[in-house]
Amino acid sequence: MMGFAMHNTAYRVTVQWRYSVYMKGPRGPFQTSTTINVQNLVVTSDPRKLIKWDPDHPELCDTTISYSFQCAQRKQVTVKLTIYSVEGWKVMELDSTFIYPDKSGDIVDLTPFFLTYIPIIPGDFLPLPKGIYTFDIKVTGAAPYDQDSLRSNAITIVDADAELKKIGLAPRTGVIKGDYCLCSNKEANQVFVLFYDPTFRQAIIYPAIYPPRQPGARHEVFLTGHLDYAGEYWVLVEAQDNHPESNKAHERRWALPLAGTFVVPSCTNFGFVADVDTSSDAENAYNQLGEIWDLYAEDFLSCYSGFYPLGKRGGVIINGTWQQGMTALQEDAIFSYTHHGYYYWLPQFSPPILIEHIQSLPEGALSQLLLAVLSGCKTAAEKDELGNPVYNITQAIVDKGAKVAVGFTRSPHSFQIMIYFNKQLWYYLTKNGNNVTAAVYYSKEDTEARYGKDTSGDPNRIGDGRTTLYPARWAP
Repeated sequence: MMGFAMHNTAYRVTVQWRYSVYMKGPRGPFQTSTTINVQNLVVTSDPRKLIKWDPDHPELCDTTISYSFQCAQRKQVTVKLTIYSVEGWKVMELDSTFIYPDKSGDIVDLTPFFLTYIPIIPGDFLPLPKGIYTFDIKVTGAAPYDQDSLRSNAITIVDADAELKKIGLAPRTGVIKGDYCLCSNKEANQVFVLFYDPTFRQAIIYPAIYPPRQPGARHEVFLTGHLDYAGEYWVLVEAQDNHPESNKAHERRWALPLAGTFVVPSCTNFGFVADVDTSSDAENAYNQLGEIWDLYAEDFLSCYSGFYPLGKRGGVIINGTWQQGMTALQEDAIFSYTHHGYYYWLPQFSPPILIEHIQSLPEGALSQLLLAVLSGCKTAAEKDELGNPVYNITQAIVDKGAKVAVGFTRSPHSFQIMIYFNKQLWYYLTKNGNNVTAAVYYSKEDTEARYGKDTSGDPNRIGDGRTTLYPARWAP
């Protein structure tokens, strides 16, 4: 019996028969064969196409998707186009219905849907946040089992992360670690690890060599890339299955890609670059990093290399020691910490910086510090798990002279959410002179619009929220 569940290929059908003639006995057996080509419903598109969206910079956007479908019968076909962020969250679904072969495909411009993504009040909308997005297409014909999908059902990328390991091995470059895990019952046919900068350009200098394809294990890869802009960077993982038998078209299909992200802050200097201490030498830091263009300021004013106005500098330390962290707190104008945290410590330093270390500093020891951002769980908590009042490290930094500090009252629901809040915070701090109070408010609104209400960890400003950082940098 021929049906929708059969794969698209050539089938050889052989018929044998025999019969009897009255008074003359049996005749046969006889045999004949014919070839039947099955063409069930199949959808086709470019599975490696990425949707690039920046509502503030339409010249960077690529929001058009094209697809086609084929089958052997005239029928009604329903198409479901699902959009995902490359970080893994579903954005929207769009449904269409066609009569095949009157129409056998479409070209969809997603811009109108992205511009009206978040309704505020009737007739007023917020756009989809900037990012890289991907898609799946599912077509359904005459019956529920008469269907096909663009994506593989035989392999999944279950996790992907990114981490900036080192800055400044050459001007405006960094060493980036990506890690990922595949789920399948067979080794992937192909795996690619790609690197995109805030302008959606592939920014790899030295790619990851032969990314592992085995399922069921966490793989680490290292690459070197350009860091020409302040903003969010993506390490994107793509995987193609090795199961052509799993779909009617006998194709090796691609999983939904998945990405990890990290952020290059836009108004800070890196205090320690390529193992060279530059925390007290702005010129050395500038020479190590080079000029870095801020995409939003459209100038070098708020890039993370250069000099802070009035000679005051900011600092970010990557994988620093306790001494480096304490030095940056006492010498730099801006201090940014992003990792695990709690109300009494910053554990990523080696050894950790404890609240007692801050309290033991002389009065006014941090008076040169204009802003400290402590992006860790409960760094500004006012109560512990039992409901008892606590003194938090964010408050301690302000009490020792810092003008203003930002911490989290609760825990952000994921590290990815915390990173996104950071990205938005630096964006607002360096755009049009927003003060810290406004930047925290706008960043929290953006974060919860993207990830859901109460997911941000309730970021809190302590100290003088009227503080502004713009222009955050000028080039010498």
